[in-house]
Amino acid sequence: MLWRYEIQGRTETADDALELCVLEARDGQRAGFFARARPDLSLRAYELAEGESWREATVAVLRYLAAVPLPRSEPRPDIIRFRLGDEHPAYGAVPQPLDAVPSAKAWYARVADVVAFLKRVEPALQQRLRGSAIGDYSGALSLSFYRSGVRLALERGRLTGIEEWTPGDFDDGDAAFPDLTFLQLLFGYRTLEEIEGCFPDCIVRMPDARTLLHALFPASPSCAWALL
Repeated sequence: MLWRYEIQGRTETADDALELCVLEARDGQRAGFFARARPDLSLRAYELAEGESWREATVAVLRYLAAVPLPRSEPRPDIIRFRLGDEHPAYGAVPQPLDAVPSAKAWYARVADVVAFLKRVEPALQQRLRGSAIGDYSGALSLSFYRSGVRLALERGRLTGIEEWTPGDFDDGDAAFPDLTFLQLLFGYRTLEEIEGCFPDCIVRMPDARTLLHALFPASPSCAWALL
C-alpha cells in the first residue's frame, strides 16, 4: 500500500508532494540526490556518493532552493529547513542561513521472531565483530528478556549459533532487557548506556557482554524515507 502511494499517490498537487532532484558533479557524473517538499522548500532526503564534498554540494543545493520558482499563491518561506533526522552531514556543511531541524519522529517497530531476525542480519553482525576490539572472542552471550531470551555462540570472533534461550531465574543471563527495550539496541536507536539510564532493570552482568553488545549493536542515526 505504501509503495502504491509512492508511485501513484504522491502527485504534484498532493499536500505532501516531493520533487526529486539529481545532483551532478562537474564532470557530469551523478553525485547524489535530494528531495524537497512543496511548497515550504524543506529537504526531506539528501544523499551524496562516496567521496563527494558535502560543503560544495550543499552550497549548490541551497542556491537552487533559493531560486526555484514557486506558485504565485504560495508565499516564499524565509527559512530553508533540512528535515533529515537527528544527525546528517549536511547540518555542519555550511554556516547560516541553513536551518537544520532534527526530526522528532521515530518508528515504533516490533520483531515477531528475534532469533530469525538476528539470523537474517548475521552477515552484518559478523562484519561488525571483525572490525571490533573483541574480534577474536570465544564464548556465549546470553541475553535475557526475563520471560524469554536469545543466546549467541562465538568461536574466535565468528558467530557459530543463534538460538532461543529461556532464563530459569531473574538473575540468569549475561545481560537483561525488560519488555521490548532490546529492540531499541537492535535497531541502533539508543546506546546501551541510554537504555540503562531509562530502565533500571536493564542490567549488564558481565564485562565481556558490554563489549560484545557495543560491537554488535552500535547506535546509528537513520532517517526513513517512508511517509516523509
